[in-house]
Amino acid sequence: RPSWGLWPAFALPFLGLASFSKETPNRKILLKNTLFFLTLFILTLSPWWLRNYSITGKFVPTTLQVGASLYDGWHSGASGSSDENMGFSTDFLQQQLQEDAMLASQGTPLESTLEWHIDRRLRNAALLWAIENPSDVAKLGLVKFLKTWMPLPVAKELGSQSVRWWEATSYSLILALATLGLISLWKSQPLSALWIALPCLYLATLHCIFIGSVRYRQPGVLILCALAGVGAATILVYLQKTLLKTSPKHHTLSNSIEFHTDRRHSNLFTDVPAINPQSDTPTPTHRSWVRTPSMAPTARRSHRYGILRCLRSR
Repeated sequence: RPSWGLWPAFALPFLGLASFSKETPNRKILLKNTLFFLTLFILTLSPWWLRNYSITGKFVPTTLQVGASLYDGWHSGASGSSDENMGFSTDFLQQQLQEDAMLASQGTPLESTLEWHIDRRLRNAALLWAIENPSDVAKLGLVKFLKTWMPLPVAKELGSQSVRWWEATSYSLILALATLGLISLWKSQPLSALWIALPCLYLATLHCIFIGSVRYRQPGVLILCALAGVGAATILVYLQKTLLKTSPKHHTLSNSIEFHTDRRHSNLFTDVPAINPQSDTPTPTHRSWVRTPSMAPTARRSHRYGILRCLRSR
């Protein structure tokens, strides 16, 4: 989508700062990856650039709808949502047609196509309004941010209450787990955590300028699902550690198995837990008069059989 056209300008400064961090083991690899990314970006968009230039005679990075989209978000009476059918474009079209007719009557050649002129006219009008009304721009930015990222959608296209609440519940769960995952990842790898969250920051910034809607957060939600996986794994690890601490039987059994495993390479006489077949619980350790590495086959099979019985019973 054209909205991702500014992503390289958002991402490259971060990569430049990351190259000076201790987390970056090899700057040459980072530089190669950045150049590879830029090369693919240019190769992918170059057919689009050539096509736009052949039609308009101008360099058009993405689309000639940027001016209309920008004016949709920045104009007098803007609400943060999209104006249906962009009705304001009709007035700008009439103005541009009158200007083109006047230039044609004077024999002045037109600089480019009608679409290019309308795009520039809408863009200049939006920027002029934003410069003259900075406080309204800030208020609209907050409204657009809430429209895009708040759990319960306020968009008119979602009229069903069941759909709205389903969207709010699932999004809230993803957002909560993603926040936990971001905090967990930040403790060990802050640059990696910031890199994963950077596209969401980009989308949030972009749609504080253009219009805001729940549909524009969907690419960010896909990225949040990765962080939500980290958050879910963090919870599972915490629960596992908590259960091990609060379960004395499991704790004793795991300790006895680990004790035997950790010392299986010892050449000294070792204390091996004796297992009572009647109760299937380890008893206090007794002195084993066999060396662990060279344990007799019969004793080794008997000992292993007792541990397997304990595991089965648990």
